[in-house]
Amino acid sequence: MDLYQTRIPAPQDWQQLQRITADFYKSKFPDCTVDEYGTHGQAQDGVDVYIYDETTAVGVQCKCVETFTADDLAKEFDKTKSFKNPLKHYIIVVTVKRDTGLVNKAVELTLSSGLGVRIEVKFWQPLAEELAGYESLAKKYLNFAVRFPVHVEANGASALIVLETKDSRFEFVATKMASFKGRYEKQGNLILVTSLQGEKKSTLPLAWKRALDRLP
Repeated sequence: MDLYQTRIPAPQDWQQLQRITADFYKSKFPDCTVDEYGTHGQAQDGVDVYIYDETTAVGVQCKCVETFTADDLAKEFDKTKSFKNPLKHYIIVVTVKRDTGLVNKAVELTLSSGLGVRIEVKFWQPLAEELAGYESLAKKYLNFAVRFPVHVEANGASALIVLETKDSRFEFVATKMASFKGRYEKQGNLILVTSLQGEKKSTLPLAWKRALDRLP
């Protein structure tokens, strides 16, 4: 399983989600103008980020929420009918888990609205996986940068991590474990990292929680 497919925590506030979304689409559409549309308190007609050039017109709405329903999607799209600029593609970025009901609603609205606007739901996890493919964005927002293919195979509390470069292959096993008497007696959580190639073992404090949360 690619590292991009491991669980990456979503932003905790809409401002951060909007900044990430704007930077992501600036990288995805490098030849387009990408603007964070309006400011807080202004009428934005369902659009937080606007992407455009001579042939492209994409509106993006960012929803940092715990729940988001098909009715919510329809209401957000309905707001765009007052949007003053051209719109060919409308994307809702949401922090909820993948939901077939939302995808089905997006398809339904695309086919039935009669406005010629393609509607897409972009869930946080696949967006984060794509974000990890841009080294500068991964380093800025995800606290890591992927330079070489990394694969993770998880089994319970352990994970096999394989790093492959052009000339080398490195394998490690990371395992969560209880504390023990000795040097790390006062540490509540530990992670054991084992190099399968060199058979070297080390025990480290479980301090980098955000990184470990990305392990399945």
